[in-house]
Amino acid sequence: MRLESLTWSHALALAGRVNSSVVHDENHVRELIAAGPAFACMDAGIPFALAGVADQGFGRGTAWAYVADDARPAAVAVSLTRAARRYLDAAPFRRVECITVEGPSEWHRACHRWALALGFDFEGPAPAWAADGSDALRWFRLRGSP
Repeated sequence: MRLESLTWSHALALAGRVNSSVVHDENHVRELIAAGPAFACMDAGIPFALAGVADQGFGRGTAWAYVADDARPAAVAVSLTRAARRYLDAAPFRRVECITVEGPSEWHRACHRWALALGFDFEGPAPAWAADGSDALRWFRLRGSP
C-alpha cells in the first residue's frame, strides 16, 4: 500500500466501487481536500480507499474514509489500519471525531469495528444523521489515546 495526496482523479477511479455517492461529487471531494490532510490509499497503482481528517479548528478534526467494496481484506485490515493509526497518533488534533452509519449489514458492523481498531471510543447515537435519515454512531479519539 502507498499513500498519495488525494486528487479528484483518485476519487473518479474509486467511483462505482464505494458505498457512497460522495466520491462522485467533485465539489465535495475538493472540499475534503481543502479541509485538511486527505489521502488516496493505493494498491498496485489503483486507489482502494480515500481518507483524511478535516480540520474543524480549536484542536478538533473529523476523520472520514471511503473504502472500495472490492478492497482486499488484508489491505484494509492491516495496511490501511496501520497507516491510519500512525497518522492519528501524530496528528496535531487534541480530539478527532468520526461517524459510522448504523445498519444491518456486515459492512456497517465492519465500520464500527474499524473505529474501535483505530482507537476511537463510542460517544453516543446520532439519530437521523445520514442523508436518508438513517441513524449513526458518534466516536471520538483524544490525543494520547491508546
